[in-house]
Amino acid sequence: HKSGEIDLCVEDLVMPGMSGVELTQEVHKLNPNIAMIAVSGHDVPEMIRQMAATGMHSFMRKPVDVRDLVRAIALARGEVKNPSQQGTPKAR
Repeated sequence: HKSGEIDLCVEDLVMPGMSGVELTQEVHKLNPNIAMIAVSGHDVPEMIRQMAATGMHSFMRKPVDVRDLVRAIALARGEVKNPSQQGTPKAR
């Protein structure tokens, strides 16, 4: 990818003015190659399903452990194989 291009977005599911689903849809209209990771302290299974259908790579429950976030970013960017293939825990 080119220097200065955005290749990853970490977003909250619940935000003022726009939901995580809406943000994921809008980002993917601009660039479908941007990796999306959502975080939330809320239990919103329907929103998570909608976001997964629109291209979200990973969902993490708050509070987020930094090590899990680093693994989720590497996975979303294709820098590592799927954790289930490596025997490492999946990002939560």
